[in-house]
Amino acid sequence: MRFSKYCPVCNSQNYETLINYKFRNPGNDFKNYLDDSINSRLWILFNKILSNNNSANFYITLCNSCGFIFLNPRFSEGEFKIKYSFLTEMKSVENILQKNPMYNLDIRAQRIYKLINKFYSQNSNFKPRILDYGGAGGHLLIPFKNKYKCYVVDYSKWKLPNGIEYLGKDLDHLEKEDSFDIIFLLHTLEHIINPKEFLDYLCKYLKNDGLIYVEVPLGCVREWRFLMEPLTHINFFSEESLFKLFTLCNLNVIHIDTSYQWVTHGKNWNINIIGTKCKEGNFINLNSIPATKAQMVNYYYIFQDLINIRNYSTKIKNIIKYLRDKLKNFNLN
Repeated sequence: MRFSKYCPVCNSQNYETLINYKFRNPGNDFKNYLDDSINSRLWILFNKILSNNNSANFYITLCNSCGFIFLNPRFSEGEFKIKYSFLTEMKSVENILQKNPMYNLDIRAQRIYKLINKFYSQNSNFKPRILDYGGAGGHLLIPFKNKYKCYVVDYSKWKLPNGIEYLGKDLDHLEKEDSFDIIFLLHTLEHIINPKEFLDYLCKYLKNDGLIYVEVPLGCVREWRFLMEPLTHINFFSEESLFKLFTLCNLNVIHIDTSYQWVTHGKNWNINIIGTKCKEGNFINLNSIPATKAQMVNYYYIFQDLINIRNYSTKIKNIIKYLRDKLKNFNLN
């Protein structure tokens, strides 16, 4: 790990520390944490990356130039490879999903399909190529597979639906001449060590008239304030910081919104953004979107998160569910 003196998005040194976290080693037996996403990652951090340290400090940092909130110190690419290779070897993600499987994936897939169709006009002479980077089991491509050639890149090789092809675990497995009409980067950029460098590299595979669609959590509101472990989400975006990242990567933004939408196990606040390399079009101006500090203190987002049942322990969840059920049966008349 290395403490960064520069913002990973805009390279500025104009930043401030928001909060300091001290994480502790959960113990030595990984088998105890196979279905525990928090402690399994803490185990990897202390036993595979930090060589059995008992504790480690991390700082949540706000860049005052671009509004990006990020975890400091930053991991190296090698350290993150240790994480992913060990999670794959121990089938940690599979164990967690077996205990708590994703559902309503078709709702999410249809929402994305409708959004993309608003901005992408298909050419009837050929099937456009669409890549879902970090696409796991390829479920979000199912609505597209009849009219598009669909591909997935993911560090794990999942069993994919018919009509969707696995290309490899990262961009190094693509051919240099590969290009795509549409690229998805869905709930992936919040994990990336160098988001500017990565997005630049990914967009080399985007056609000049193509679209890149990115989804990230609205991390600038709640997540950085209640960080459970430092090895999963290390970037906490706002509309401002994500917009500026696209601009720095020479992408023009044609759509951006903050929406309370379904992800994997329920609804959360997320930012959706679509960009293109095209130089002409109806592009969105930075002045029309909220600044990071405005989104950070927007009580509407915070209130919606507070009533979201996913953010509480099992015991509190049961209490809330009980009260909700009682209220449903309560006759106000």
